Order: sequence, then structure tokens, then C-alpha cells
Amino acid sequence: MKNISKKIKILYLHAGAELYGADKILLELLTNINKTEFEPTVILPNNGPLIAKIKDKNINVQVLPYPIVRRKFFTPFGILKYIFEYIKYGFILAKFVKKNSIDIVHINTTAVLEGAFIKVATGIPIVWHVHEIILSPKIMFKFFSLMIQTFSNQIVAVSEATRKRLLQSKTVKQRKIKTIYNGIESTTVISLDKKMVATTLKNKLSIPQNNKVVGMIGRINSWKGQEDFVKSLEVVFSKNKSTHAVIVGGVFSGEEYRLQNLKDVVSQSEYSDQIHIVDFSSNVSDFYALFDIFVLPSTRPDPFPTVVLEAMANKLPIVSYNHGGVTEMIEDRVSGRLVDVQNTNLLGKAVSNLLEDEVIATTFGNEAYKRQQKLFSINQFITNFEKVYKTEVQNESKD
Repeated sequence: MKNISKKIKILYLHAGAELYGADKILLELLTNINKTEFEPTVILPNNGPLIAKIKDKNINVQVLPYPIVRRKFFTPFGILKYIFEYIKYGFILAKFVKKNSIDIVHINTTAVLEGAFIKVATGIPIVWHVHEIILSPKIMFKFFSLMIQTFSNQIVAVSEATRKRLLQSKTVKQRKIKTIYNGIESTTVISLDKKMVATTLKNKLSIPQNNKVVGMIGRINSWKGQEDFVKSLEVVFSKNKSTHAVIVGGVFSGEEYRLQNLKDVVSQSEYSDQIHIVDFSSNVSDFYALFDIFVLPSTRPDPFPTVVLEAMANKLPIVSYNHGGVTEMIEDRVSGRLVDVQNTNLLGKAVSNLLEDEVIATTFGNEAYKRQQKLFSINQFITNFEKVYKTEVQNESKD
């Protein structure tokens, strides 16, 4: 029987070391969890800016190149390589768990299947934190759902949209899955002097000081919607001449072609001089200070976009496609606008309307802020996860 009066040792495994949505949510959890009751350790598959952030919190973080499920493995050779590395590093992780008397393992994404190996090898409780809505291929959706259901003690979905999608697999059981909304420490994404920051960035990007700025932040990939955003700007700029757009985001290593494709799309626009592509920066608060309107044009349902929480904390009106977790975050025509998916004309019109009506835009932004503070605070997020950890360790101690 485990002694649960001591600190609960938690091992966190994640799919990368960047500072995008799920990375930042992990950092929030590590930063704010009660260190008198919990002792977190993190193992990441590669180096990146997240590691320095974790070290700054005096938390033990290590790098071990365990394989992550990526599309690049979807070849005969890729699958064989993945299986070999999965077994190799699965044994190493299981040994680490036993040697360090880890009490519970938190898997922070479906792409880290090593949780299944650790469960079989050690029997330790597994909390599987699901940040994804997998639509296709269906065989992979079924496979991931089966793995998560079979090898976890508790499944945590980041939104109701995510939870419902998992239940659609007919594999994941309702009793095992719960929704915990992500929360953020809002002060970390708000600039102390927004006007000065906005002025500096406008000068840097050659944007006239009296021009408004619409923007989006997200990794450049096949579904975050950067190209849809560019198309919608045809409508925006035709009605709002004194407006610029800023796209903030980087790409996975090996996918640099996506950035070039996006630049090609922008170059073909008659408004290309008003569209700026900026590499991802950890100082996202600077861009929220720059933006007048935040746009989320994801073409596939985004489970629970952290960038929307950050935009809400900055009192920005939000325009998004009407699907995924964002529909639980903002209320249409109250704290933002939700429009038909992949209808770039409506997306552009919604942005234009807010640019033309500052009163409504300000009202939406204020309502978004209130909603973020009330429903998606860091305290609620941390408290809910601490309860999960304690419950699973207590259940284990009874066995």
C-alpha cells in the first residue's frame, strides 16, 4: 500500500518542447501545482524553449528522444523504426518510473503512446490528458481511442467537444473520461504598457500608427487556417483600407515548405503589403498588445485553443469558425463572432463589422475577459487536476 501522506511524485511526458498551446498549458500546470503536496518531474523528447521555462521553475526536466506519433512514421520503414524506438525507450521510461518511485504519470497528448508501455511494465496510474480532436484517418482515431481507454486510469479532455469525439469511438467509456477546461495565469500574457509595445511593433513592421491590426497566432500547418485568413482579408481590406494583418507562427522542423506556401499565397494577394508573417515568439503578449481583433480560422475543430484564452485575457474581440472548443469559450454576438466553417467571406465580413463598430468590438472584448476570468482561471484548472492526482493515487493505494 502506498503512503499517500508524502509528496505525490508525478512524471509528465509530452510531445515536444516548444511554446504553443499544449506546451504552455503543461507549463501552467507545472508552475502552479502545489509543490508542498506534489513533486513534478518532466521528460521531453527533444530540446526547445519549453525546457528553459521549466528549469526556471526549479523543476527537474530531462530530454530522452522517445518517439512521438507523427505522420512521417506512416510508411513501412517509419512504422518499423517507430516500433523499435518505442520498445527501446519504453523500457528506459519504465525503469525511470521504478527507480524514482514515481506515483503517477501524466501523459500530456495522445501522440505519446509510451504511457501504454509504462502502464503494462509498472502498473502505475496513468492520467491521459487529451488535447486533440482526431477526425481522420478513422483507423487512427479508433486506435488512439482504444489505447487511451485500455491503458489509462483517468482520461481528461480539454473540452466537451474533445470528450464527445472520444465517446464517438464507442471504445472510450463515459465513466473514465472527464472534462477539465484549461486555465491560464492571465498576467503572463498581458503587456504592462500595451500602447508602447504596439507602437514599437508597428514601427518594426512598417505599419502606420493610426492603422488597426487584425491577427492570428498558431503553428503554420494544414489546418490552422492561415490561408483561409488570407482569403478573408480580401473582404476586410476592400472595406477597411487603413488596416493591416499579422500572422504569427512557425513550422515543425522538416515542414518549412508550409511557410513558403503561405508566403506564396500572400504574395498573390493585391493587399500583400498589408499582410505580415512573423515567426513564432515566446513574447506573445507583444502581439496581443498589437492586435485590435483576434481571428481563429482553424479549418478543423480546435480542441481548446490556448491562444483564444490569451486573447480573451487581453480583452480582444474574437472571430472564429463555429466548431471545436472555441464554441465553449466564447458566446456568439456576446464575446465574439462565430461563423460558418471555411466560409472566408463571412469570416471577413465579421472582422470588418468589428473594425467599423468600435463600441461593439470593445463590448465583445470586455465580455470575453469576464468569461475567461470566471470560467477559465488558473485556480480552477490546477484545483481540478490536483483532485484527479489525489484520487488516482488513493485508488492505487487501496489495491
